[in-house]
Amino acid sequence: MKDGSHLQEPAAIEGYLDRLKPLSQVKQPVYLATHDGNLFTIAPTHAHPPSPPGLPIAGGPPMSRQTEVKRGGLQIVDAFGVIDLRDIMAIRRAFQIIPQPLHNETNIEGGQAGREGNNDAIQLERSASDDGDEGGAEGLAKSADKPTVKVKRSFELLLRTGHVVRFEVRSPDEPPLLTLIND
Repeated sequence: MKDGSHLQEPAAIEGYLDRLKPLSQVKQPVYLATHDGNLFTIAPTHAHPPSPPGLPIAGGPPMSRQTEVKRGGLQIVDAFGVIDLRDIMAIRRAFQIIPQPLHNETNIEGGQAGREGNNDAIQLERSASDDGDEGGAEGLAKSADKPTVKVKRSFELLLRTGHVVRFEVRSPDEPPLLTLIND
């Protein structure tokens, strides 16, 4: 920083989700991973998720720093998309059944966007209906209102370019959704 202090890099966020394409409504399975101020999109077949904590890797010692750096490098090399995190104006919980490809938000405070032209910052909170979602295909099959469940499982990145990128998680309890919309 200008005053000479150093900021601690936050822990990486990574996980499996679906990207919802706004025009075709097609779900594209992806693995997202943050590295060095960027968000990388990786095909699930090329993802390099971490080993569970404490488990040895292929009969070797638990994950070392060198192994973790190599894993991160492979994610970057195998990524098919990247977004500079500084290009994300806001992260919001989805609220429309049909994803919109563009936004016109201009006055976003605190990294959260208002809804339907309301530029006031909103607080993104969990609702009681989130607790009733078991997640996955099983939870969706039990729902009488599948489109609403899918919206509640989704969040959107509002980019400075005016584009909106929507992702859906397995359930509202998934760490990427909670981490992104609550920070």
